Amino acid sequence: MALVADKAMAAADRESKSGILGRLAAWWDSETPRRSGTHSPFDNDKQSADDPVWPHDRVKLVQRLFGDGLVWPGGEAMVERMLRPLEQDMDVDLDKDSRIVELGAGLGGIGARLSMQSGATVTAFDDRVGLIDHGVAWVEKSGASVRLDRRELHDTGLRRGFADAVIARDSFMAVRRKKHLFDHIFHILKPTGKLVYTDLFLTGDDPECPEVAVWSAMEPRPMHLMNPQAARDMLYDIGFAMPDFVDITDAYLAGIREAFGQVGTILQEAGSDAPTLQPLLVAEAEYWTRRSTLMESGEVRAFCVTANIFQGGDVF
Repeated sequence: MALVADKAMAAADRESKSGILGRLAAWWDSETPRRSGTHSPFDNDKQSADDPVWPHDRVKLVQRLFGDGLVWPGGEAMVERMLRPLEQDMDVDLDKDSRIVELGAGLGGIGARLSMQSGATVTAFDDRVGLIDHGVAWVEKSGASVRLDRRELHDTGLRRGFADAVIARDSFMAVRRKKHLFDHIFHILKPTGKLVYTDLFLTGDDPECPEVAVWSAMEPRPMHLMNPQAARDMLYDIGFAMPDFVDITDAYLAGIREAFGQVGTILQEAGSDAPTLQPLLVAEAEYWTRRSTLMESGEVRAFCVTANIFQGGDVF
């Protein structure tokens, strides 16, 4: 494990010299003064009551990087990639009478876009306490028909057959009891319902993959990844038709690069506040560099998964 950890750190160090962090360092060396100190990059004396993982300044920064109401890379293109199966392939059209459930909703930005596009009502949940207050405030400001609440993703309290669709962005990898989660989703969907979610998946068969374990240990909470075949089998056994897996790794990585390509503009716009913003950008870049390094090294891939409720019929 120590050797694997050294390899993972070395890969991250290479990325820091030539990738996102290298570009940041080059920009700061030429344009901004370095900020001294060893305190947490997300500390903010004016907001000491903030959640340590999602303080106010980080919430503002990720939206500047990724888009209004979003806490993931890919911006509008990735949102469109998720919503396309709902808008084009649903057995029933989404309209003001439709009910969508978003799990791991973050600030609620994806659900808000879906609601405003289709008129559907979105019931959104996140289990990260630090994001809920920020998200509720953002949703209220957006004016979208979204109700955001703090609940465990496998226990939303919704009745059976409530939802026309369930959507989620990069939320299920942090859930250890996957079957419990998918059972719950199956029961809250209507018989004509659809599940659409994105997640990271193992490329091998070892759920204890050392490289992934090192990455997981550096995340704010442990990650529990599956490989696509195991996920297919689980969904099918629960009662979904055989799900469709579309590899979105390249788009995911492009979204990360595009987001951090804005750093120069962000710091220029910050003016005299740039030295304060610098450690926040470093922390965010380190977070996404670890994830992109894992995808680029081939241990994991990102997929968009679409699954309908199985309607019966012959199996060939």
